[in-house]
Amino acid sequence: MLFLTVSDGYSCSELEIPYTAGRSTLLTINGTVGKTKVSQEYKVMTSEISQIFILTEKYSYLPGQLVQFRVLTLIGSQDSILYDPLASVQVRSPSTHLLAEWTAVPNPDGLLQFSFQLAEEVEEGLYGITVKIKGLQSQYQQFSVNPEILPRFAVTLDVQSHVLGTATEIPFNVCGKYGMSKLFL
Repeated sequence: MLFLTVSDGYSCSELEIPYTAGRSTLLTINGTVGKTKVSQEYKVMTSEISQIFILTEKYSYLPGQLVQFRVLTLIGSQDSILYDPLASVQVRSPSTHLLAEWTAVPNPDGLLQFSFQLAEEVEEGLYGITVKIKGLQSQYQQFSVNPEILPRFAVTLDVQSHVLGTATEIPFNVCGKYGMSKLFL
C-alpha cells in the first residue's frame, strides 16, 4: 500500500509494480481528495525485465581464428535464468554482411555456447553479434578483427671497448633496425 501526502495541490510518487506471470495487472487507487472519496481501477500492461548477455572469449581476434561466445538470458526482477529458445543468433561483418546465423536454437541449460571460424583473409574492423528472443528486445555485442602484426626489429648498442674509471661521460650509440631494413634512431 502506498500513502501520498498532497501539498500545493498535487503530489507525485513512483510505484514499483511487482512481477506478475501475465502481461497485465490491476492497479486499484483508493483515496480521499478533499472530502470526496476516490476509487479507480486501471488495467496496467507490464513487461518482464530481461537481460541478454553475450560474452566473447576475447575482444580482438586475428584472421583465421575461431571466435567463441556464450549467451545467457536473465528475466524478472530476481534475474532468473530464461530457458526459452533463441529466435536467432547472427554474426555480421563490419560491412553488415551476414556471416553466420543460427535460428530457433533450443536453450535447455540457459547458457549457450557458439563458435564461428574466421576466414584467413577477412575484413578488418568491428563485427557484430545479435541475439533475438521472441517477445523480448534483442541484444548486440561487438568484437574486433585486426591483424596484429608486431614489428620485428633489432637493437644494437655500440660502446667503447675500454672506459676509464674516472670518466664522467661514456659515449655510446644505440641503433635499431626494422625487419624491412628501415633504420631508426
